[in-house]
Amino acid sequence: MDRRRQEGETEEFDVLEEEAINYGTELLSWRAREYEVQPKSAEWYWALGILAAAGVIAALIFNNILLAIIIAVGAFVFAIAVSRPLPEVECKITPRGILVGHDFYPFSDLEAYWIHLHDPRDALASTLLLRHRSVTQPLIAIPLADSLDPRKVDAILREVLPAQEMYPPIMHRLLEWMGV
Repeated sequence: MDRRRQEGETEEFDVLEEEAINYGTELLSWRAREYEVQPKSAEWYWALGILAAAGVIAALIFNNILLAIIIAVGAFVFAIAVSRPLPEVECKITPRGILVGHDFYPFSDLEAYWIHLHDPRDALASTLLLRHRSVTQPLIAIPLADSLDPRKVDAILREVLPAQEMYPPIMHRLLEWMGV
């Protein structure tokens, strides 16, 4: 089969697939980064390098070359990944649920919500927390834009979900503290 025809069919299918998904009219939307990338100092990279070198040396002492390679490559990839700024994700609240990028969370799968407001004492921005019925993803954290009034989000969500006090996951706080 002609390659151009195959590509054309794929593009046509993608367009049809996107048009077939209708999440309803947009009630509220905003753009935000999943998390803010904090600038890293030279000391931060030195600390990462020292920890990685210690791990590689320990793996070599125990004659585990594969682990040494995994630690070295992992540290290198981690250093590159944490220094790149993240693209903004578009978030929308619709009558059927919440769309975050390409992920849709229907209200029927959600149990409750809470808006964690920015606290100047920590680095976490204002965050919409959703309790999901799924065991594998029980808490969903969605960043709120600085320009977005959290009361607008609250006014829409209180019509469809109960508000239940929740706190951002410990891992979020730990990663913020580490500057990741």
